Amino acid sequence: MTFLAPLFLLGLLAVGVPIALHLMHRERPHAVRFPSLMFLKRIPHRSVRRRRLRDHLLLAMRVLALVLLATAFARPFVDRVPAAGATLLPARDVVLLIDRSWSMGYGDRFARALEAARAQVDALRQEDRAAIAFFDERAEAVTGQTGDRAVLRAALDTARVGPRSTSYAAGLRMAQALLDASDRPRREVVLISDFQQGGWEGDQSALLPEGIALTTVPITDDAPANTMLADVSISREQFEGRERVRVNARIARRGPDARRGAAVLEVNGQDVQSVPFDVEPGAVRDVAFAPLTLPAGAVRGTVRLDADDLPADDEYHLVLSAARPLRVLLLEGRGTGAPSALYLQRALAVGQDPAYGVTAVTSPGATDLAGADLVLLNGAPWPTGTEGERLDAFIAAGGGVIAVLGATGTLPGWIGDAGAPIDRTRDGGGAIGWAEYGHPVLSLFRDPRNGDLAGARYYRYRGVQPADSTRVLARFDDGGIAILEAQRGRGRALVLTSTLDTWWSDLPLQPVFVPLLHRLASYGAAWRAEPPAMTVG
Repeated sequence: MTFLAPLFLLGLLAVGVPIALHLMHRERPHAVRFPSLMFLKRIPHRSVRRRRLRDHLLLAMRVLALVLLATAFARPFVDRVPAAGATLLPARDVVLLIDRSWSMGYGDRFARALEAARAQVDALRQEDRAAIAFFDERAEAVTGQTGDRAVLRAALDTARVGPRSTSYAAGLRMAQALLDASDRPRREVVLISDFQQGGWEGDQSALLPEGIALTTVPITDDAPANTMLADVSISREQFEGRERVRVNARIARRGPDARRGAAVLEVNGQDVQSVPFDVEPGAVRDVAFAPLTLPAGAVRGTVRLDADDLPADDEYHLVLSAARPLRVLLLEGRGTGAPSALYLQRALAVGQDPAYGVTAVTSPGATDLAGADLVLLNGAPWPTGTEGERLDAFIAAGGGVIAVLGATGTLPGWIGDAGAPIDRTRDGGGAIGWAEYGHPVLSLFRDPRNGDLAGARYYRYRGVQPADSTRVLARFDDGGIAILEAQRGRGRALVLTSTLDTWWSDLPLQPVFVPLLHRLASYGAAWRAEPPAMTVG
């Protein structure tokens, strides 16, 4: 038995009051009649004797009244424990929702989570049922609602931590789906997790409806610390005519103290380099390995740190191989001259990511197009007849074309009509007056530190009447079109209305020339760097 207001039990001290009253000595009056008091003298009389309680029944009633009064004010209640088989609450359906994301692999977190889940299974009453679901970015129910404790324990015994991040929304939606089919009045979700903050994105659709109780079981550590490989990248360079790759690792530290260690590069199962590092708490350290000359074909690589309490992020696996160049077919127009091709080829020769392989041809043959990523028409007319159809099919299948009009270039009707040259020499040449810097080709130049497109002077360019489906990417300061894009099927064509030599502009002499040409080529060919690693699943 317990009390809601136990301080009132101090009133039991008042029980001593009636007892004290009953022990007090009172002289009993004894009347003796005298005709006169003048012959009497008052003499004090002392008597010592053992005092005893009198009127026991009255005393007991007074004490009992005080005890009952104090107890009543203390508000006693009895917490009854039901006998075996007795049921005070209705049966319930429970979903044990267990986090198996990457972070649960830290130390013994997942083992503690499974122990907490087993404790929940052991606490189920005979009439209760439970289901087990695991979640990370996705959720998976491994059992349905069952009262068989052996089935639930077996599901916990086979559980493993996953490689993905946390999404509480995915787990809660799965738990709700399991409980929606329940007809029991009591429904509950027991969420067992380390409660990473990044796992909740405020998804309102994942909120549990009214009538489903949520109980949380945190699995945490006092001061977790972790050193992780945040990223691994590769860069390429040429050395004595051969390509070399450099592996770069980014190491992050989370925790209260610094960490010293070594990053190891493994190639085809053999440790080839080891670089020491020292990273402060909350900091990031970049580590660069020495360049490697790769053998033919692909090789397996691994960057590895010394194992800590979260070993899953101490290794990064990648594949290293020589890069495939972006293959460019170059068609020169009549009268373009050697300087125009010289500027183009030298600008493309310095490309490393990607590297460019330029092949000059007089017409786009079927064999040439089959091995090409990009066709560059440098002042050449757009092919017609069979060659034109072949080029259109190449674009529709995902290929790219860059058409530099110059004086002799032409365009097909689905791109537009190339008009006569516009001469700007009298006013000192025109400049780029407007550019769509949100486009992938021009986004690099949104920051003036990467180059100023308006710095080049254009003395001549072709007026173009674009088709309705085209997109203007840049205009000159007089409103004329400088760069135009047209889509066809899965490919695209880019049109430059001036030239890439010094006859019509000084663009090849400007710092933006090489990066602009690289951007045009990689975007036109829809080139994507082959990643050294991929996420599976």
